[in-house]
Formats: sequence, C-alpha cells, structure tokens
Amino acid sequence: MSVEDKMATTFVGLALADGMFSETATATRRPLTVEEAKNLVEGGVESCCNPSHRTTLDALQQKFGIVVPIPEKAPFVKLTSGDCLIVLSARFPRRLNEGETWNADDVAKAEFKFGLWEIN
Repeated sequence: MSVEDKMATTFVGLALADGMFSETATATRRPLTVEEAKNLVEGGVESCCNPSHRTTLDALQQKFGIVVPIPEKAPFVKLTSGDCLIVLSARFPRRLNEGETWNADDVAKAEFKFGLWEIN
C-alpha cells in the first residue's frame, strides 16, 4: 500500500504534541460536546494514550461513560492528511502522588474539554 492509499485513522488521546505532525501539516480544530466525543470514541478509534495515565482514563469513564482503549505501551503517532485526533483534555484540582488514584471528589471537580483535530 502506498502512502496515497493509506486509510485515514481516528486517534484518541489526552493531549497532542508537535512531534505528531509533519513539518508541513496543517490542522483544524473544533470543540466537541461530551456526547459527540463519546460517539466518536465508540465508533472506533486507535488510542495514543500513555498507559501511565490510566487514572485519568478511569475518571473519564466514571464521569462521562467514555471508555478509551489503553495500549500496553505508549504508541508513537505520526498524523497524516485525513487523520483525526480526538483530544480529551483533563484538568484536575490537584496533582497525584506516586501510586495514588483520583477520588470521587477529584473526579467531580475535574474540568474536561474535548476537541477534534482534523489533519489537512
């Protein structure tokens, strides 16, 4: 399969990084509602989440019912034209200590923003 024949992929992650894009990539972003984000994830995605963020992914499931696949190890993702990235951004009221998980109060107070990045 050539690069031109590559099927577009929808990824899901908690953040994006400049290294995910080619030097000439352009992208557009639009906000997503909770329902839109949940429906897109349920429609089939490739997770680019780091497994060390399991507690944040658990909080997403507890608060919104969004179940994100957790890979065994952090994947390296290079977004190409046609790909999309669903970013499920979380902001908690405090930082976790080593081995700690979010409690119900932390999850309730957490702020989440959802966005869809489309690579042109």
